[in-house]
Amino acid sequence: MNPRAPRLLVTVIVGLVAGLGLHWFFSNFDRVEREVELPPRGAARYNTLFALQHAIEGMGVEVRARPSLDLAAMALSADDLLILASDVRTFGALDVAELADFVADGGRLAFAAPDAEGGDEAPLLDALGVELVAVERCTDWHRLLMGQSSSRCATYALQPVEDGPSRIERRLGDAESGYRLLEGYYGDGQWRALSSLRPIGRRALREPEHRDLATAWILPLLPERGVVHLVFSVDVPPLYVLLVQSGWPLLLPLVLALLFWLWRRAQRLGPVLGVEAPDRRALLEHLRATAEFLFRRRAAKQLHGALHRQFLADLRRDHAEIAALQGDELVRAVAERWALPPEQVRGALYPTELERPARFVAAMRTLTQLRVSP
Repeated sequence: MNPRAPRLLVTVIVGLVAGLGLHWFFSNFDRVEREVELPPRGAARYNTLFALQHAIEGMGVEVRARPSLDLAAMALSADDLLILASDVRTFGALDVAELADFVADGGRLAFAAPDAEGGDEAPLLDALGVELVAVERCTDWHRLLMGQSSSRCATYALQPVEDGPSRIERRLGDAESGYRLLEGYYGDGQWRALSSLRPIGRRALREPEHRDLATAWILPLLPERGVVHLVFSVDVPPLYVLLVQSGWPLLLPLVLALLFWLWRRAQRLGPVLGVEAPDRRALLEHLRATAEFLFRRRAAKQLHGALHRQFLADLRRDHAEIAALQGDELVRAVAERWALPPEQVRGALYPTELERPARFVAAMRTLTQLRVSP
């Protein structure tokens, strides 16, 4: 038999199986094109008026967008339009005064009520004669513009102040619960206010009714020769929120590594180990402890007597002539022989008040010195 026959047979079988698999795949599946909407990137993620900006630019009007209000850098003129998407409650007194002068000189201003709760005090609205009215429940937009309605909710509604500095030309909404749109004139300029920017912000402009709303709100204010200034609020979530939302592929292995390290560093669970036997005390420590115990038991005379007898025995063995003396003669002889003060020797040989620790220690130390010295 040809040795190449089995190899050729396997090759043919594999080719047939692969051909049948390809035929089944192309018979049951077709190539289809699909459009997948990607999440916003770059400026579209934090610019709430990104779509509106491109829509205005498409009309041939120059647009300058800023994340915050900087009147010195913007250099507003009477032909410009300023659209504020940031919270109008955050503007200081100087900015409010300059914005009011800008509108009074012929400028045009468009803004919206804040979407978040945080108080109804807004100096800019006070300067224009507008008040914020809290909305108790979500209501429709009551066919604000172009005969359309929307179910977008607003946190605050608008209410003009009686005898205010502005001349109100247009009101849309309910007078009792607050208006959803106000249009007024302040000095030589004009302003328009919405109760919320949600219907025209982000991706809302994809809906026809919201495009009509934005067109009716902005189109009459667009300048012929001026510039449209957009001040959008930087709506970027905190870093910890971004880490949880987008950084979990990195956080997960870090958490696992931390748990593994804690497990390695933790003490091993198991039966309680016995206490190790303490080291034995030295003999001197035992003797010192025994002497302290006997001293506390009022046995100072017995302790002194034992050491005194040992000293006398050594004295009779080495200096018999001195050991034969008694009283003061013995004290003077021992003091001369060991070159010690007689009072110290008397306190050691004939002590008094041994119950006092100082006297006891002095007597015992002197007797020890007499025994050690020649």
